[in-house]
Amino acid sequence: MSESSDEEFDGFSQNEVDAAAQRYNDRLAQIGIGELDVVDNENESENDFSDENEPLVVDEAGDRPAEADGWHENFNYYERGLPHIFLPRGNTGPTTVLDPDKEPVDFFSLLFTNAILQYIIQETDRYANKQIRDHPDENKSPWVTPTVEEMKAFLGLCFLMGINVKPDIKSYWSTDVMLETPYFSKVMKRDRYMQIMRYIHFFK
Repeated sequence: MSESSDEEFDGFSQNEVDAAAQRYNDRLAQIGIGELDVVDNENESENDFSDENEPLVVDEAGDRPAEADGWHENFNYYERGLPHIFLPRGNTGPTTVLDPDKEPVDFFSLLFTNAILQYIIQETDRYANKQIRDHPDENKSPWVTPTVEEMKAFLGLCFLMGINVKPDIKSYWSTDVMLETPYFSKVMKRDRYMQIMRYIHFFK
């Protein structure tokens, strides 16, 4: 790296990169990750853990030294310019394995559980009532809280729109023989779909 702060930065030298990589591997070894073993020899340990070689410990707020209370031990150690050391606490891989004969909706239900749908309904209902209360002239249509099944139907139509693409949303309920897609009107009325779309909310 250039010695003058006035010159343009040309990147780190190979020696600097190698030194940083070595310090990173040493830190991994200290916490039991990687192929390196922590030195057991007392004299070598004193050299490895001297103040000169000790990586900087910082907290989540920035480059402030972490307090020596054990809070950051094996949790938030990293050196400036090096990746954060992520320590997974659980086993990797799928937590639920479905049989090969399951339908796509079964896999969808693993992500959009009834609890999540209930939360979406709760937030949508809260937002709808707030809009009706704050702007009554712009929200005159009576509002009915969606059920879980109705919310599933709404989301299903949203996904189907990504497959059967039309120029605008209202075209999905068109009775024109050139545009008509009867399935949409059978699942949900257009005005009800538009009303849920108007108020759909996922978080405060």
